[in-house]
Amino acid sequence: MSIRYGLIILSLVACLGLVNFSVVQREAIINTGRVVYLELAPVDPRSLLQGDYMQLNYDTLPFSYDQAFSSKGVLVLTVDQQHIGTFSHFEYGEQALAANQQRLKYRSRGYDVQLAADTFFFQEGTGERFAEARYAELHIDEAGEMALVGLRDKDLNLIK
Repeated sequence: MSIRYGLIILSLVACLGLVNFSVVQREAIINTGRVVYLELAPVDPRSLLQGDYMQLNYDTLPFSYDQAFSSKGVLVLTVDQQHIGTFSHFEYGEQALAANQQRLKYRSRGYDVQLAADTFFFQEGTGERFAEARYAELHIDEAGEMALVGLRDKDLNLIK
């Protein structure tokens, strides 16, 4: 019986270790990643059936792509002086980037290019503020891993 408890405790410790590792990785991206703002396409600011969050659609990402691309990959953004990113091209293999370019990992379901940060949750009753969101603030590391930090209005002011 004590072996069973030992295995249960070991499993719990392993699960907590994996969760903590994921949190540490995300925090590192937030603290050291490049700030890029992606323009949002118009969206309904709330999902009444699923709670207080909004579905994020990125205006700059292509809505379809060549079937030669896999369901996961890397695209390249061109980033301007205000840190606003626009789609440049898909990356086939790791290439040297210009100073104003940034890798970003994507996934695909069918023909749509999607980012890991496709929803933004907010406190109940604050949905009206987020209806003004025009940009998503992402922090992106060199490999293209990203973290959604917040939403910004048309003047790039953080919406709280």
